[in-house]
Amino acid sequence: MNTNEPSQRVCRLAPFLKLSRPALCAAMLLSAAGCLQIETHIKLNEDGSAKITERIFLSDRLLDRAGAKRAEFAALLGKARLLERMKNMGEGVTLVSHKTNEGGDGWMESVAEMTIPDLNNFRYMSPWLAYGGYAENNTIRVSLKPLYKSSGDGPAGSMAVHFTPTKRPGNGKAPPALTPLQQQVYRDIAPVLKDMLKGFRVRLTFESYARVSTRLGLREVGSPIVDVIDVSDTDLDRGSGLFFANEEIMLELARLDFGGPNVAGNVQRASTLPVFLPHGGRSMWHTGGKSTHFRPSKALFERHFKGKKLDYSRWRASPPEKHVPAKWENIGWHGWKKDRPGVEKEQEQEGHTKP
Repeated sequence: MNTNEPSQRVCRLAPFLKLSRPALCAAMLLSAAGCLQIETHIKLNEDGSAKITERIFLSDRLLDRAGAKRAEFAALLGKARLLERMKNMGEGVTLVSHKTNEGGDGWMESVAEMTIPDLNNFRYMSPWLAYGGYAENNTIRVSLKPLYKSSGDGPAGSMAVHFTPTKRPGNGKAPPALTPLQQQVYRDIAPVLKDMLKGFRVRLTFESYARVSTRLGLREVGSPIVDVIDVSDTDLDRGSGLFFANEEIMLELARLDFGGPNVAGNVQRASTLPVFLPHGGRSMWHTGGKSTHFRPSKALFERHFKGKKLDYSRWRASPPEKHVPAKWENIGWHGWKKDRPGVEKEQEQEGHTKP
């Protein structure tokens, strides 16, 4: 037996960890995650419907490690399994296309495209492992709602998108303090996990029809695309070293403290850093907002804002006489062009902050 093999080294160390069964299982899952990639792209249409593109990639390395269960892993990429998962994705989800690809060296991937008539109905597997009770609360819901009052979610007259766990996450307390011996065991495991995470990536991306404003993973000002979560083995930490090579970060990941202070302090500060928000854990709630907002399309304006009044007060509600009628000319998305002359000035007079 080769005890230098990463999976064997994890097994040798396991008796000393004294982890709970879920924690040990998750640690073993991490150690087997090499070259697993799950990328999901949600594109919102102007009528509130959306297209979802999902890519799942399994490397030859990962499939080789599956051994006798290789066929079971491959079945996860099949159309039958996708159709089964779609039953939990929300009302009206329709499969447009699905295909599987295989490489000569043994890798496999599936690429699926789905549509949903109302983004508010969309449910998806949660990419955030960093809160308590994940086994019972492993689904996120997407909400698309109008803002009639300015708040931390955005200015009045905007459409806001939220990605939240189906139930309120139980971030709870920090994991128990480790003894010096336990710390050393975790330090031994951290390099193993780093090695096994080569080629790993999880990414959930939202794309609007309009420019977005957000405190999530916006990589380019004026872009319609935001990363809700994006973490891979190529990301850097704030010291410009590899994220998964940072010992303190890997200590937290190895003990399943995905929202620990070292992880939280090294995410979403620059385009080279990973994005874990908005539900990365107890240390991440203060690092930024959880909403993405943008101007309403003509269809969404007619549905949500026509005949309504807006309150531009950021904090305490304004009296009704200070509310402003919602006007398409002021708050609507007019396409990828400059605002018409006079509109921006009128917005400033009415206290509107551009999305």
